[in-house]
Amino acid sequence: MVVHANVSLRQRKHKLDTLLEMDEPLEEECQEDVVSMLECEAMNHCHRWQSAMAVLSFTLGLLMIIAGVRQLLHPWDLQHHAFFNGALSDTWVSAGELLSGASYILTGCLFFKHFSLPNCHVTGPAAAKAGQRGQTLLSLPTMVVAFGAAISLLWAHAIYDTLKVHDRPGSSMLQYSWLPLGPALYAFLACQVSGMLGSTLADTQKLRQQMYAHKTA
Repeated sequence: MVVHANVSLRQRKHKLDTLLEMDEPLEEECQEDVVSMLECEAMNHCHRWQSAMAVLSFTLGLLMIIAGVRQLLHPWDLQHHAFFNGALSDTWVSAGELLSGASYILTGCLFFKHFSLPNCHVTGPAAAKAGQRGQTLLSLPTMVVAFGAAISLLWAHAIYDTLKVHDRPGSSMLQYSWLPLGPALYAFLACQVSGMLGSTLADTQKLRQQMYAHKTA
């Protein structure tokens, strides 16, 4: 039985379930089919999460850049901008939002770059080598989100300093907590997704290596 790359997801799942439910030992060709289908499912899983993180990153980055540009063109126009009026310069606030947006977009680009990972048309040793490259790439977003975490600390310090030094009636730390919490939560999410995808690729690569080690033993 040969598994073609263009079969539907439902057909692949049905064939995989059928092979795994068999009581007798699988023939070598069937073992190859099982590994190929498991690889295909793992890659589809990775691609879905990569696309979701890329879309989220680009959306958040675009919103922050729009806010930063608006602060440059129309200073203190937005509510959270007006909160810092008199405590911080308009350039500082705009730079903070532009840097936040840039970190989001850069992380999104790194996730988008992972679409070079193998898909259902690539199996065998080529998939294993591509998986190794993918695991290296998956460690890169953590460096970028560390930069986002630093931005969170800067926003938290700016809010605290503004409330401490300047009189802001009706304002509280919680009211503008989304400024530091946004990058921090995104950093946590990106790290979790990166770790999950790295684990998926490592498990798939290990399965392929074990099969080839068994065949050459």
